[in-house]
Amino acid sequence: MVTIDRLHTKMSHTGIDTSELFQMMVMLQNAGASFSDKNDIVKILGQLIRKTHLQFIREENLFEQFAYPEAARHKEDHRSFIQEMDMLYLDFIGCKTSCALNIADQLLCLIADHALRFDSGFASFLEHKHSATEYAVEL
Repeated sequence: MVTIDRLHTKMSHTGIDTSELFQMMVMLQNAGASFSDKNDIVKILGQLIRKTHLQFIREENLFEQFAYPEAARHKEDHRSFIQEMDMLYLDFIGCKTSCALNIADQLLCLIADHALRFDSGFASFLEHKHSATEYAVEL
C-alpha cells in the first residue's frame, strides 16, 4: 500500500516541492479519521484542489522551460486528474455520511498513479538532460 510519506519521498526526487500538497493530504486523512465537521473537510478538499491545480501549472511551466517531449500527454493527465478530483469533491459534498477517509484514500491513489506514470518520467528526463542543480527548483 502507498502511504503519504513514501509517496512524498518518491516525489521529492523530482526536484519539485510537493510538501504543501502532502501536508494537505495528511490534514484530510486526519480530518476524516477524527470525524471532523463536514464543512472543515470540504474546505480542505477545496484548498487541495486549488493547490494541486497551481502545482500542475508550475510543473507545466517546467515542461516548457526544458522542452519536455512528453509534455502533451503529461498535461492531459493533469486535466484528467483535476476532473477526477472535482468529481471526488462533488461526491463528498453529496455524501450523507462521513466518507472523508475514503476520499483521502482515493486521492492518494490518484496521486500515486500520476507520480508513478508521469512524474517519475519527467524526473528521469531532467536527470538525463540537465544536472541536478539546473532543475532542482522550489515551486
